[in-house]
Amino acid sequence: MWQRTNIGTKFSKPAGTKGHSGVPTKVATGQGKDCRLYYNYFSGTNFTRGAFRDPAHPSDQIGKRSGQVNYRFQALDGKALVVLDGDYGWGFIRPECVTMLDTTNNQPIPTFNDPDRKK
Repeated sequence: MWQRTNIGTKFSKPAGTKGHSGVPTKVATGQGKDCRLYYNYFSGTNFTRGAFRDPAHPSDQIGKRSGQVNYRFQALDGKALVVLDGDYGWGFIRPECVTMLDTTNNQPIPTFNDPDRKK
């Protein structure tokens, strides 16, 4: 993918960042929330919409070991976030399940959109 905004928005680091696996943030589970990690989301090849498919596990939340995941970016339709879970790897989660506060400083996670690479 040569242009990352073809797949998402609100990236956790500027374009061109190497070796980045997301910003640590808490999983905000609550009664009635489906906070499972799903391995598939996008429908079609234009990445503009999707549906949660293929849950990584049967339980109701991810981040059980540490209570957090690493946030990477938001799907174009705004209905899924791409995160890295310490137990299940990369996947998709509902936005209401993530606090969007960096656990290293308790500040809101800054987000970046292309073109945000300095020329």
